[in-house]
Amino acid sequence: MNRHSSPTTSQGTMPASEATNRSIDVAAALAGLIGVVLFVAGSLLAGSVPKPDASAAEITDFLVQQRSSLLMGTALILLAIPFFGCFVGLLTGVLRSAEGGRTTLTSAATLGWTLLLAVVSVGVLSQTALTRRGTSGMDPHLVQFGYDLSTLSLYAVSATAVALTVGATSVVIFRTRVLPRWLVALGAAEVTINLVELAGLASRNGPNAAGYAAGIGPLVWSLWAAAAAISLTRHLRHLPTNPGTQHPDLTT
Repeated sequence: MNRHSSPTTSQGTMPASEATNRSIDVAAALAGLIGVVLFVAGSLLAGSVPKPDASAAEITDFLVQQRSSLLMGTALILLAIPFFGCFVGLLTGVLRSAEGGRTTLTSAATLGWTLLLAVVSVGVLSQTALTRRGTSGMDPHLVQFGYDLSTLSLYAVSATAVALTVGATSVVIFRTRVLPRWLVALGAAEVTINLVELAGLASRNGPNAAGYAAGIGPLVWSLWAAAAAISLTRHLRHLPTNPGTQHPDLTT
């Protein structure tokens, strides 16, 4: 055999194919962080938004005055979806591997991500339709309905999908220590907020109207998702280059 026909490696040196795959995985992990940045930037671009108990007149004024910012924000949020898709594909693979091939919790987390992205997309597009068409002269009840649909998608309606995603992932992390266990504590805080959002679904006024929960749910979720992406990137970069090397302890 020609000695140049197959790659050889020395101790601590990664084969070219493995190095390429590792780079792709790291990029997918970082895609989750990029998705969070795009989502947060898109959500904050228009500034302070009307609360769920705002009047139709207040909502109409906001949509008219912030039209350009809202449309740009929508573009950023929609752009985040493919980045989240890459991240979720990698994360679920890592969770499944950590569970020894078992798929129950990993499948639950994947389902949660799918539902979350779908629900948020519907809500964002609902608000975008109102913004693009212009709400001046539109039936106030239609304006209120479209805005309620958008608000509910970000809070109460998506709360179960977020709880499923974060909860299932947190259980795997707690059991396997594949990622730092402090992520479980942050995940528990997010799931608690999700329950508060659900409890406020029928409320019409106050800080938890329509499950708004003072608006902290998406913020805590963004922190959790960003922390998970960073931790996963660190995990991948510290994986052994040889099969017999012990994995480093990344649980602190």
